[in-house]
Amino acid sequence: TLVSAYCAVLLSFASGLLALMMHRRHMLLAVSQYCFKKCFNGNVQYQDWVNKSLEERRFPVLLRQMVFVLLGLSGVFAVIAGLAVLISKGVITDQIALGLPWLPWHVRFDGLSGFFFLIIGIAVCAVSLYGPGYVRSYKENEHPFAVLGLFTGLFVAGMLLVLLADDAFMFMIAWELMSVASYFLVAFQHENSANRRAAFLYLLMAEVGALAIILGQFF
Repeated sequence: TLVSAYCAVLLSFASGLLALMMHRRHMLLAVSQYCFKKCFNGNVQYQDWVNKSLEERRFPVLLRQMVFVLLGLSGVFAVIAGLAVLISKGVITDQIALGLPWLPWHVRFDGLSGFFFLIIGIAVCAVSLYGPGYVRSYKENEHPFAVLGLFTGLFVAGMLLVLLADDAFMFMIAWELMSVASYFLVAFQHENSANRRAAFLYLLMAEVGALAIILGQFF
């Protein structure tokens, strides 16, 4: 169960990082062509298919599709993890050797977090299906897909980590990751002043909420 939850987080991170590589797609294209040619060396049929798929004009489309595939898989694993913990009605705890040297991240996965994992997973699956058509209308030079894909992946990862956090340190890192990523998503169409104001207001409310959570630890 917890493995599925971790996979959901890692796949959302991976989708964001792959989207970021859109800025380095020429290098990624060369590496991909080299690897596929080595794998399918001597097979003319596969080499022709690879050459057509990895053409420079098609490669960005292929990358975008892969980003949404990873995002969709993240949603699927989130749904699986949520359903599993809801059915088992158990509580799973774990520690991750991240954060401060003397303070590892403490993880807790129970029915409440499983329910929200299920909701987020369904939403992420829907986004992965709707997203390719949505981004097709954007011009790359005005609204880079790398930015949208990166912060979408980070936003999903942040939400899932918030649900898994069982200590204040991990929770605040996940909360800030979610807040900052969502700020950039809201401000994505930054040429619209209303979007910039909305993004600033959202970030302000998120930080006020974070401050309230921190103060709540002491009072």
